[in-house]
Amino acid sequence: MNVKTLIFVYNFDSSWFSRLATFFIRLLRPAKSPCLLTLTTHRLFGLQKKWQKFLQFLPYQKKFYYRNQFQKKYPSFGHLALPVILIKQDKTLKLLVTADEITEAGNLPSLKKLIKQGLTKVANRNL
Repeated sequence: MNVKTLIFVYNFDSSWFSRLATFFIRLLRPAKSPCLLTLTTHRLFGLQKKWQKFLQFLPYQKKFYYRNQFQKKYPSFGHLALPVILIKQDKTLKLLVTADEITEAGNLPSLKKLIKQGLTKVANRNL
């Protein structure tokens, strides 16, 4: 079976302390946020509606990981700068959008465009 999954990895851990600290950083000093993926795609309390609709539109399964969860599940990818977006097909993981690209995107429309471009590249390689 050729199931593709988009994997979104946030640049903070799943502990309550880490999540709370990240929340307050986003609230008080958003420019210092360690996770520009979260800053770009979330409001203070939950996902942006435009991001939710975009995700629903994509014909892929989606998984979201905190840094520590991702590093535990995929230790061989622990070297990646985070946040990051990957695509998994069967057991193969490929980089779709890098941390630098997420930083350069800076806003939701640009991030969505990067994801679409990455998916097109992956599709073309599989032809």
